[in-house]
Parts: sequence; C-alpha cells; structure tokens
Amino acid sequence: MNKSILKNEVRISLIYWIFGIIWIYLTDFLLVNIVQETTLLIKIQNVKGWFFVTASALLIYSLFRYYARTSVRAERDLRENEEKFRIVFESSNVGKSITSLDGKISVNKAYAEMLGYTREELAHKTWQMLTPEEEIEPIEAILRPLSIGETDTARFIKRYIHKNGSYVWADVSAAIRRDGQGKPLYFITTIVDITSQKQSEEALKHSHDLMHYIIEHNRSAVAVHDKDLNYIYVSQRYLQDYKVKEKEIIGKHHYEIFPDLPQKWRDVHQRALAGEVISAENDPYYREDGSVEWTRWECRPWYAADNTIGGIIVYTEVITQRMKIEQALRESEERLRLAVTSAQQGIYDLNIETGEVVVNDIYAEMLGYEPETFHESIEGWLSRLHPDDYEFSTQYFNDFIAGKFEEYNLEYRLETATGDYIWVLSLGSIVQRNENGNPLRMLGAHTDITERKINETRILEQLEELRRWHEITLDREERIMELKKEINELLIAHGESPRYESVLK
Repeated sequence: MNKSILKNEVRISLIYWIFGIIWIYLTDFLLVNIVQETTLLIKIQNVKGWFFVTASALLIYSLFRYYARTSVRAERDLRENEEKFRIVFESSNVGKSITSLDGKISVNKAYAEMLGYTREELAHKTWQMLTPEEEIEPIEAILRPLSIGETDTARFIKRYIHKNGSYVWADVSAAIRRDGQGKPLYFITTIVDITSQKQSEEALKHSHDLMHYIIEHNRSAVAVHDKDLNYIYVSQRYLQDYKVKEKEIIGKHHYEIFPDLPQKWRDVHQRALAGEVISAENDPYYREDGSVEWTRWECRPWYAADNTIGGIIVYTEVITQRMKIEQALRESEERLRLAVTSAQQGIYDLNIETGEVVVNDIYAEMLGYEPETFHESIEGWLSRLHPDDYEFSTQYFNDFIAGKFEEYNLEYRLETATGDYIWVLSLGSIVQRNENGNPLRMLGAHTDITERKINETRILEQLEELRRWHEITLDREERIMELKKEINELLIAHGESPRYESVLK
C-alpha cells in the first residue's frame, strides 16, 4: 500500500507541474496575442495569477485533508490491531514469548506458569538462563539459520529449567520477524509442554527393558524373532531346554543357531510370518541322546505399530510330567493373570451358553448400582450400550465368540444408573471350551477410561485452537508492520519525522 500511495503522490505532482507549465505559457501566449492594451493585459495577468493561486490552494488543501484523514484512520487501525495482538498473546493457553536476538524474553502468563514463575520474575531473564547448559549451543545452532535469513521458522524439542529445579520438556516453534530490508528484529516463540509425553516415552523404554527382563527370566522357553528370523528376545529357559551353547544370540539368525532344524519347523515359521497362528499339543521332541520329550508349543506373529507383521513369537513348554493336569493348570493361570492385572477393575465371568454373567462389586459400582441388587446378563449389557457403539460392539463380540481373533479388547460406552455414559475398556478371553472347541466361558475385566477419553478430546481441541491462533497472530503482525510503514511515509511526506524507526528502510 505504501508504494501505491507513493506512486499517487508522484503522479499528482507531475500532473500539477505539467498543468502549471501549460497554464502559464499557454495563457501568456494567448493574452499577448489577443490583448494589445498594456493596462488591460496587466489586469488580466493579475486575475489569472490569483485564479491559479486559488486553484492550487484548494488542491493542496484537499490533499492535506485526505492524507490527514488517512493518517488518523491508520493510527486507529494500528492501535486496534496492536490491542488484538496483545489480547491473543496474553490469553493464549500455551506459552508464548517475544524473544530478542540476544535472548531476552517477554512472555505471556501461560509461559510463566509452565515454568513456575511470575511474569515479573521472567522480565529480565533470557532463554539461555532457563535452559540446561549443555543444550544452549545446539539450540543456538538451530536458530542461527533464522538470523542469517536461510529460513524463517524452526521447530525443535528442548528442556526448560523449572523454578523448582526440575526439567520441563517442550515442543518449541520459533519464527523470525524482519524489517523491510530483511534485517532480523526478534523471534516469536510458541512453547507447548510435552513433559507428560516424554514421561510416556521413558515409560515405554522402561517397558521395553522390562519385557526383555521378563522374557529372559521366564520359566518357559520363549523366543521372539523379527521378520528376518533374527533373535530379539530369548528366555534363559529356552537356551537351557534346547542346549544352546552360544551365550550371545540376540541379533543372530535362528537357522544360524540351529542349522539342522527340520523342514517341519521352517514351514511353521513361514506360515506364522504370513499371519497364521500355529500350535501343537503333545508334540514329540527328539533329543540328541535319543530320548523324547513331549512338548506343547505355539508360533504366532507379532505386529508392529503400523499393523504389519514384525516377526514371530515361539512359545514352547515341556509337559511330559504335567500332561494330565494341563487343562486345570491353564485355567488356573488364566484366572490368576486376570485377577492380578485387573486389580480395582470390574471382573465378569460370562456363561456363553446361558448368557448369565457373574460380576464383582466394582463392576456394579462402576455403573452406579448397588452390588447387592445388581444382576448382569448379555441382555442387560446390550441395553446399556451407547446407540453409537451398539452395532460395532455387538459385531466385535460375535466375531470374538466365533473365533475370528484370540483376545477380546474393545472400548465402548455404557449407560450408568443415572442415565449418564462412561467409557470402558473391556478385556477378555475364552477360558473353557467343549469337546468340539466351541467356547463355553469367557473371563474379562472392565476399566473406566472416561477421564482418558475426555483428556484425549481436550488435547485435540487445544492443538487445533493453537494452530488457528498461531495463523491469526502471524497475519496480524504482518498487517501491523505494513500500517507502521504507511504512517512513516505519510509523516515524511508532510515534512515530519517518522514515528516507527523499526520499519524504516
């Protein structure tokens, strides 16, 4: 807009200059040739001069009036936009900072609260003072391309030092603001607290290490392979039962450890890698000394996060001395596993043939009923399903009973005694079958996950709100810079000093 105004000023001045020259020379020429009397010529010349002065004065007055109104309007718009930016900056529910090139920060309330400070306490601090010493240089290296004009934005993960000395993990987005000549002025920084996410990642790593520990010390023979059949996890019992002499087999190929493995097992591995679950009961295993051990085993695929097959898991157990009590032991172990993992959870025991369900007190209390008077059944469960979850949940249950998958794992909403709905995570498995393999009993547990679902929805809403406000903030800042340039140019055109030095070219 400022370039457009400048062009208009030049155009008006040029037209006025040409018009003046034409007026003066043309009228002088005509008057000299038309009017012969000197006295009359002088009078007409005077009138012509006064007319030109009057027209010029009116034109200059109109221009000044126009630009004065434009200047006042621009000032008002600038103040309004600055106020809107201030409101957005102050009311944002994520940390925001205007950071000078030397690191001094001006922060909003959310930023200060995230680190346990007041805004006044952070008024004279730099981001370097709030950053672990070993991270300062790497962060400066990330910001350097912004300062030298190679890019305008950067995003990175860093730690901040909380007032209490603990660390706060943050997802940081930085954008550089420049003047009209491209010179960097300051950074606009948005900080999202991801400490909980980092803690979850640490918990996941711990779970990985724990899984390694559990499998390694499992009393059963367990081996986990990737899709290339290299070892990932292996239990000590596996090494003992199969008399593996090498101490370090993690990362090595299964057939490298067992070069004489029968074709039967090679075929089982390929079927499992194709998605099939293969198992055998009372399967003979012939040892090198000629003796035979009876085993039960299962080979099944395991799935990566993208739901593709990541490899296989092989479970084996020597059951020579336990064949007669296997069924009773398996059922007992399943009950024990569910009892341990379902502490403080609603337990249900479903008779699939009759539809009757035996539940514990927590199951009834979770739905707002008195345990003494509450009776559960398949019909009662169906009647409490949320209408939006009914079709999928019933289909999932029927598919599970039909044997389409091994484990029952489903999230849905149930109506409580008050008419409200809660989210539950339902886990279950078949613990008893008849002689034809049809399921008779199902044991499972309910977990109330309502709060988790609410938090997930809230996080998604907050992320979307942050994205919208960030876009609005960037657009308004660019408009403010343009208005400041326009005001400076108007003031210069009127012979006054510019007001905003930060945008001077």
